[in-house]
Amino acid sequence: MRLLRRTLLAAMAATALAGTSLPSWAQDLSGELVILQWQGGSDGELWKKLEADFTAKNPGVTVKELVVTGQGDMRGPMRTALLGGEKVDIIINTWPAFRAELNDAGLLRPIDDLWASAGLDSQLDQSWRDLSSTDGATFGVTYTYGDRSAIWYKTAHLEKAGVTPPKTWDELLTTCEALKTAGIEPLGGGIQDGYWSEWYISHALPQNLDSLGEAVELFIGDKDFRDPKYHEHWVKLEELKTKGYLNKYMSSLELYPGIDLVPAGKLAMGQSIGLACDKHIGDRVEHAEAAPGDQDSRGVPLLRNRIDDATEKNGLQDRNHSQDDVRSDDE
Repeated sequence: MRLLRRTLLAAMAATALAGTSLPSWAQDLSGELVILQWQGGSDGELWKKLEADFTAKNPGVTVKELVVTGQGDMRGPMRTALLGGEKVDIIINTWPAFRAELNDAGLLRPIDDLWASAGLDSQLDQSWRDLSSTDGATFGVTYTYGDRSAIWYKTAHLEKAGVTPPKTWDELLTTCEALKTAGIEPLGGGIQDGYWSEWYISHALPQNLDSLGEAVELFIGDKDFRDPKYHEHWVKLEELKTKGYLNKYMSSLELYPGIDLVPAGKLAMGQSIGLACDKHIGDRVEHAEAAPGDQDSRGVPLLRNRIDDATEKNGLQDRNHSQDDVRSDDE
């Protein structure tokens, strides 16, 4: 079956790349599949493998990656490429709000018909489809999750200070003090572009919430940030600053340069995401013989004490999902 519409090829590829099976009538796909690619490290390698497996099963299809690069939030370079006229079939997207923005701009096409014909409801729970939907229409398939609720650290620095990875807020303060005494900047990153603060509130505030609905009520004004329960995370952040535990030049660095301070050995601990962690952990493994321990870093859960009952509670994991959204251009 020769495909005249790139949308169908893109939709079939989206489902297959996400690990679901294709309907029998889709076995003779052909054409070029263009993917807007911005990921690197282990995430980029995952896509290379998915693409190779897909083309092996569909030899009539060729895959081309349109690679965009940048620092920090990649939505800017992606917007530039798409609004500049680049034609792609699949967009790797990790932001639901960005999907809505692209849909409003007419750059996405729903795949609800394909979802039904491929029988994906029998392979994926409805909750997965909901994650891929905007305004009641399905635009992609969620294929992986990243755990953002973590701090990562330079093991050698913690060992030098004689401490172990912290599991509670009190342990975090003890660890920071030991690192500071050892002459090592304890914690931080870069806040110039604002994303570090966004991550901090998404890691810390949910630990004092009992439901997602409570967060909605807070942000629309039905609940009050003046309630200590809802601003404790900022009080805790002020405590870190007052005690001198945050890196000195935090305000002059953006998010990703700040993240890179940890594997560079200039900072003991910081917030990070799987993409950055995996990249450096991969470097550490690859170069273990040449430079043992050079990239000795790990992600750990950010655990804190709740203000209302002083009990230890695991930080709610802010799982950001990645999915492939289907572009609307036809040929």
